[in-house]
Amino acid sequence: SRIVVTVEDPVECAMEGATQVQIKPWTGMGWIPALRALMRTDPDVFFISELQNAEIISMAVKAALTGHVAIGQFDAADASELLQHLATVEGLDHGMLASSLIAVIAQTLVRKLCDCKRKTDAPSGIGFKDAYEPVGCGKCMQTGYCGHLAVNDIVLPNRELKSAIAARDAHLIAALTGNRLREGALSMVEKGETSLMEVSTIFGC
Repeated sequence: SRIVVTVEDPVECAMEGATQVQIKPWTGMGWIPALRALMRTDPDVFFISELQNAEIISMAVKAALTGHVAIGQFDAADASELLQHLATVEGLDHGMLASSLIAVIAQTLVRKLCDCKRKTDAPSGIGFKDAYEPVGCGKCMQTGYCGHLAVNDIVLPNRELKSAIAARDAHLIAALTGNRLREGALSMVEKGETSLMEVSTIFGC
């Protein structure tokens, strides 16, 4: 069986089969001490809820290069923004970062249109002709929406992207990745799953 350890602040939900460490700086259990203690247990998989600085990221990279699966969480608008941010972080060995990076996953939620939706014309230049807008009924409590849908963007770095990361070339990273999270949301508008208004609220388009 795999040894799975998490370092979180706070621990948001209990995971069966995983050892979860709560950061408590006032007791001396900050991010770096917790990660050092974690690595001494030689886990197969570990998750860090906040990759806050170069030292923490470097520890995750070194762990990944020695056979561990390291998973970290960032706050970013999409995968492209995250990779561009990493290119600007001082104190990292960006060559090692590029070598260890397997995937970047970005996700956001959009509200799902209720069946009471109404077809409308999409704005010119958006790439498709028809869209849908919320109406409101008893089922959706007059909101026009029922539930949520996940919009995902998964970047699997190829040789060119890894070279751009190693070279800290944020402009090339942006050109190679693009805003695919927004594109995924717009495809849901085209399918009638969500509204352009909802996508505009999230992505400002």
